[in-house]
Amino acid sequence: MANSKLSSLLGPNEKNSSFKPRIESQAIDAQAQKKRLYDYKTQLSSLLSPIRHIPNEILCLIFEFACTENFLQEYPWPSNLVVRPTEVASPVMTYLPALAISAVCKRWRDLGLVSNHLWSRLKLEILHVEENSELAETAPDMHASDTHGGFISTLQLYLSWTARVMLRFSSTFK
Repeated sequence: MANSKLSSLLGPNEKNSSFKPRIESQAIDAQAQKKRLYDYKTQLSSLLSPIRHIPNEILCLIFEFACTENFLQEYPWPSNLVVRPTEVASPVMTYLPALAISAVCKRWRDLGLVSNHLWSRLKLEILHVEENSELAETAPDMHASDTHGGFISTLQLYLSWTARVMLRFSSTFK
């Protein structure tokens, strides 16, 4: 399509002239510039979003209302477990709202990290294996530190972000 437009601009005697490669190069540059401008316009339009006009104090209240509980679940669970873990297949916002909110943008992350109450509402689900149980024999490595490292480090992260705020947590041992 660009060639047909180019041909119409050039006269019949100029089709094989030295101008053609230069004009084609400029056309490609113009298309690239057009795409960059469109992308930039899209980025700027996000600045006009109504949520950006909400004051930080109000946004923090909304976040606290949304973060009723952060559900941290020990993983992995053995396949032969009689009691099944709670299903968490829904969007992360429903079971880790503080983490989801802090991942939206820099402003929300900064607000989330200073709102210690968001991180202090925990619900823990932990697998309890007694030393002499059948499950301990079939899954002897379930309490190895490398198996629970992700759970422990996530819990430590949440606890570090609570600062000196009183914790509200519930736990389930299965």
